[in-house]
Amino acid sequence: VILLVLVRYVRADGKLHTVNLQNPNLADGRTHSIILRLGGLQRDHMHMELYVNCRLADSSQGLPPLVPLPRDAEMVEIRHGQKAYARLQGAVESLRLALGGTVAKAGSLTDCPFQGDSSAYNS
Repeated sequence: VILLVLVRYVRADGKLHTVNLQNPNLADGRTHSIILRLGGLQRDHMHMELYVNCRLADSSQGLPPLVPLPRDAEMVEIRHGQKAYARLQGAVESLRLALGGTVAKAGSLTDCPFQGDSSAYNS
């Protein structure tokens, strides 16, 4: 069984874009921590990385840019599709949004001991 993490976002041109990230280990009936990192938000192309239990599970590069985010984090709306899809299994226990910082800082929200502040991890 392969579990897909489907990410839909509004592109800078106003159109909807979908990215599929996958990790077969999520479908084992256990609780997992997931970090979805968006990088390159100030560039022409961005990338997404899916971390499952503190390990990089999948990534996608060269994605269309995201619509500009407001400076106030409370103005950003994040939805999960838990109630939208009839076949969806599992549940979201906790959802946190962090704007800016590094993957190490995001990891601290889920007790992931990412080491250092390498520029490869910068958001």
